[in-house]
Amino acid sequence: MIPYPGTPAANRLNAITSRQVAVVALHRLQKLLHTHNIYTAIAYDDEQPQLRAKSDLTVWGDPEGLTFFWSTGPERRAERGPVAELEKVAQRIATQLAEPVETPATAAL
Repeated sequence: MIPYPGTPAANRLNAITSRQVAVVALHRLQKLLHTHNIYTAIAYDDEQPQLRAKSDLTVWGDPEGLTFFWSTGPERRAERGPVAELEKVAQRIATQLAEPVETPATAAL
């Protein structure tokens, strides 16, 4: 039985199916990141699926599974890219991780 739109049951069903779309997109990105030697793990933050790596990389998607968002550090601004451009997003993330991060300690050198 399909719940009537706008009801709590319909909202729960929508949340479950949306999360599955986001998880599939993150798994596809994870495979591409592995080709760039970036190894990630799936984690959940408040039921929001994310990819995380040792290098402070966090990748998450919007609920509809259309856009990736990522940050390469706690004080760095999040970037975004469309899921439809999966290879370009993986390349952008790999390029950002390859760049040296300037911290106050290294800026003084």
